[in-house]
Amino acid sequence: MGAGVDDNAQFELAVAAAIGLALAFDRLDVIPIVRRVGLKRGRAAVLLILCVRLLISGRSEPFFWRSAASSATICNAKLP
Repeated sequence: MGAGVDDNAQFELAVAAAIGLALAFDRLDVIPIVRRVGLKRGRAAVLLILCVRLLISGRSEPFFWRSAASSATICNAKLP
């Protein structure tokens, strides 16, 4: 793969996840169980599930940390 493709793909995944979460929040009231427990509780449950999932996942690292590390490596590279 070309240089930076993995960073670009991770960034696009983050944007897609943000759009998906926004759409889920917008249409959460059509789910029958959310109607019973209330919209605020339904949104809180979605956020709780998302946060727990992010906390237990050890395989992801923030995009900006990887980008900063890549930039530092490139800047510190010695030219031939």
